[in-house]
Amino acid sequence: MTCEESSKRLRRDQANSFRQAGIEAAMKFLFGLLFFIAVGTNESRAAAVGQQPRSDCLAKVESRLGKPATNEAPVYGLTTAYAMEIEFGRKCEIVRLRVGPKYGWEMQVPDWTEPHSPPGLNANEYAEVLTKINQLRSVGALISKGDDGAFAVTNSKEYHWDEYESAVIERVMHCCDNKSVFSFRVYFFQEVAGEITQVLTPGELNPRKLRSVKINNESYLISSSERVVVGERGEFRVVGPMD
Repeated sequence: MTCEESSKRLRRDQANSFRQAGIEAAMKFLFGLLFFIAVGTNESRAAAVGQQPRSDCLAKVESRLGKPATNEAPVYGLTTAYAMEIEFGRKCEIVRLRVGPKYGWEMQVPDWTEPHSPPGLNANEYAEVLTKINQLRSVGALISKGDDGAFAVTNSKEYHWDEYESAVIERVMHCCDNKSVFSFRVYFFQEVAGEITQVLTPGELNPRKLRSVKINNESYLISSSERVVVGERGEFRVVGPMD
């Protein structure tokens, strides 16, 4: 290779190197920009559909319960063994709550490991947790308690459904002493518009104490005060969608 050819090759290699460096820099800038847009538009998208930023939703909760245990989800420690996760609606209203043993969130909070013996809430502890929930959003007065009659039993747990004025509570008890609460979920009533395409009364196909209805292909539990039939259209007071 002549000196001139070697010089041309060196210039060509340098040009390719500069070009590659420019492409890499541009790609890094592009990925950074896309990440910034993705993060930044979460709140913009939320605002577009009427959803308030999560930081605004947490303000009232944090004034009562302090900071969440993890930044991944609004999860708060309640007792030495129990925690609560909160789900918000579009206007920062609390739509459902999940209370359970802390080890249920061990993936998010590694220190919350499973204890040697099954945890449980006695009657007083359960009442204390409900008091904390009522400070965030009231469930209202008790209408009917699901301890009487038929109830579902799965994995040595009893599933009871309690109806309150403003919410329905799915209460999971240790079977079969009916005294210790293992976990529970609170579903607050909301208005859902659409057509009733299915109604299931409590029974084999619907082990819950309340009627199950299908609206817009989603399953809900409907208030005991509502009188509905298949094919009816309107706004209905329900909880859900249910899993």
